[in-house]
Amino acid sequence: KRAIGRAAAALVPDGATVAIDSGTTTRCVAEALRAKRGLTVYTNAIEVARLLGRHAGNRVVLLGGDWQDHEDSTSSLDTVAALARYRPDFAFVGAGGIAADGQLTDFTRVGAELRTLMMRRARRALVVADRTKFGRATLVTVEGFARPVELICDRAPPPELRRALAARGVKAIVAGRS
Repeated sequence: KRAIGRAAAALVPDGATVAIDSGTTTRCVAEALRAKRGLTVYTNAIEVARLLGRHAGNRVVLLGGDWQDHEDSTSSLDTVAALARYRPDFAFVGAGGIAADGQLTDFTRVGAELRTLMMRRARRALVVADRTKFGRATLVTVEGFARPVELICDRAPPPELRRALAARGVKAIVAGRS
């Protein structure tokens, strides 16, 4: 996950605007982004806000909404509404799973809506997911794959999944490879 975080952060220039959702892989992205300066960060994750706030001239906008203590984040329709005001340069979202047909999935409808909106609003949308998400279909689909999206992962997806992702226009980037 740390390699995924480093690969993601390498794409972000100083001074960029970045949306980052909650999750363990996105936390690794935030850790790697500490090397950047002057970021504006939109997040629903308290740990992301702690890592990047008051650091290197960054500005953090914590998206409001209902507190989810099991994820240390906000997640509600209010969170989605708050995010709708912004157009970040980059969005980094996690995944509950990436189904065999290449569909991004999540555990809750609100989480799926938030991830969908992050990807739709960003100029460059990236899903960060390790290999344990490959072939996993959770309860709710994330519609963010309706536009060009990149997937940063720790291993290349299996051939069938790679073909399904390519059919959706998703480019896979394997962390640590050029």
